[in-house]
Amino acid sequence: MEKQKFEEMKIDEALTRRFNNISLKRDGTAMHFIDGKLISNRDCIRNSRFPHIANLLKKFEINNVVGEIYIEGGCIFDITAKINWHNAKYMIFDIKTNQSIEQKKAYIEEIVNKINNPSITKPLYFATIREGWDYVVKNNEEGLVAKHSNFDIYKIKKLNEAKIKIVGYESGLEKGAFILENGGKVSATSRDFVERYRQLSKGNEVFADIRYQFKTPDGKFFQPRLLDLVVMR
Repeated sequence: MEKQKFEEMKIDEALTRRFNNISLKRDGTAMHFIDGKLISNRDCIRNSRFPHIANLLKKFEINNVVGEIYIEGGCIFDITAKINWHNAKYMIFDIKTNQSIEQKKAYIEEIVNKINNPSITKPLYFATIREGWDYVVKNNEEGLVAKHSNFDIYKIKKLNEAKIKIVGYESGLEKGAFILENGGKVSATSRDFVERYRQLSKGNEVFADIRYQFKTPDGKFFQPRLLDLVVMR
């Protein structure tokens, strides 16, 4: 089964580019619906996990669509918790046909209106990246999805930055990871960073300058990326 492929793009670059489809990105998990089955990107069938969604799509004979399973106002950790599965929604963001983007948008709206159930939703579209990004920032949403065509699809995520003390280093096959004060880890990214840490940590407290998406319920950073190593004086 062909998977929907996304590339990441920073907001600064996105603001300089032109797109013909810009929509709000939900923080959930992508699912295809094909031949009556909700199928994850790991090829797991999830009908038993989200029967209310699968049954609605089967009832209205919807097929070959791609969407995002999400919890309204939640994040990926909420959708993995069994207690929330019955509240999950399915946002249809693509139809696997050769139609143009505008034709697909019209068809998705037709599907959602026909089903007429809050569990099946459509994307929130924006005319420009600036309009969409202002909405993301104001409403603390995950980010945007932007398309040049049916083939070029980009994720533009709202990321946070932080400085946090490094309390150790964990070696690995190549780079290893820095252990953070909050119990989390961040990839050392390169051998240069590892060597810099060894030099800086001689008599100093070293902090990781990181970028992350959000904090998990236990206070760790979700998908942290190391930007730099700094000594706080």
